[in-house]
Amino acid sequence: MTKQTVALLFDLDGTLIHSSEDLADAANHMLAELGLPPVDLDSVESWIGHGVTRLVHRCITRDLEGAADPELADRGLEIFRRAYIETGFAKT
Repeated sequence: MTKQTVALLFDLDGTLIHSSEDLADAANHMLAELGLPPVDLDSVESWIGHGVTRLVHRCITRDLEGAADPELADRGLEIFRRAYIETGFAKT
């Protein structure tokens, strides 16, 4: 008999928690490593939605509908995820 694992994921951001400051910190860490200027918290808050991949594209391009160069976005996503895991949740 095999053991079955069940996982549940809840998106509570904006409902029970407010993580935009940590997301902005991770975004600015990513942008610094990419040699790009930082973004402000208000901008990051306006770009949140539709997942971290979209947020990375938006931070790189500074555009809600922006699409960054795929290689740059992939590198940015890797940096963002690492930064968020290592330093995220400090202000949440």
